[in-house]
Amino acid sequence: MSQSVPGSLATPRYPWSPAGDIAANCAIGALRINLQRQLTFAPDNAAGLRPGINAPTIMAAIGAITGYASQIAAAACVLSRTHPRQGNDLFKIQTTNGETFYFGDQINKYLIPDPQATLPLYGFLAGAAVSRGVPAAELPDYRVIMRRQTKNVGTPQFGTLEVPPEHAPLLPTRQLFDLVWPTAIRALGEAAPEAAGGGKVDPRHWPFIASIVAQQLLIETSSVMPPKLAMSVALESAVVISKIQMTGPDASPLVPLDAALFGPGTPLPSFMKQPG
Repeated sequence: MSQSVPGSLATPRYPWSPAGDIAANCAIGALRINLQRQLTFAPDNAAGLRPGINAPTIMAAIGAITGYASQIAAAACVLSRTHPRQGNDLFKIQTTNGETFYFGDQINKYLIPDPQATLPLYGFLAGAAVSRGVPAAELPDYRVIMRRQTKNVGTPQFGTLEVPPEHAPLLPTRQLFDLVWPTAIRALGEAAPEAAGGGKVDPRHWPFIASIVAQQLLIETSSVMPPKLAMSVALESAVVISKIQMTGPDASPLVPLDAALFGPGTPLPSFMKQPG
């Protein structure tokens, strides 16, 4: 698999090509269209929000989806032994209030430039931002974002995005994720129509699908939101959600990473089972 060049919109070689191109294209289209539909506010909405799509909100939403897709892909890779866990490249911590958070390159490689990274979210967003006039030297610093959110784990500040108030998403990151994930998993987990050849996207590839949609949405929103800010909002939202262990009745069919960390203690959900 070739690695994308930060700041480039050149089409990379995707891991599903060519056999999975149809399923991937169907998932990309379904995720983008359904997310836009879900986050479009009607003129008569009860909250009195401005009609249309709120750019910061949809960028935060696709970032959050990419972050959790990265957890799922990491778990799928470890469980399928595609990328076996080594040392501290995947680990968890528990805070004094009982929350669990995940860290490590097995997740980060889908989000930021890293020795293990191929096609990280950062590269897709950087290509879109540069194409819309952001100098490569002025792109958001992913290291600052990672340090800020890591430092805030277990505090009320965790998940708060550093963005001007006028460009803040309409919902907090976790609340927004809970709203849009059911839409995302339907798009990512459903098979392409039989008439188009059928087939599903491998869960190990879900972060790439979401990153492609993030790139498309950054370009689409660039007339109403500064591309550098849109990139920062999407990336920071992805980092936040990638670290959270989802629990409770609303977690199904979300996949906590305990099985990937400590062995296959629970069976894989059906949507994570590999074909063949």
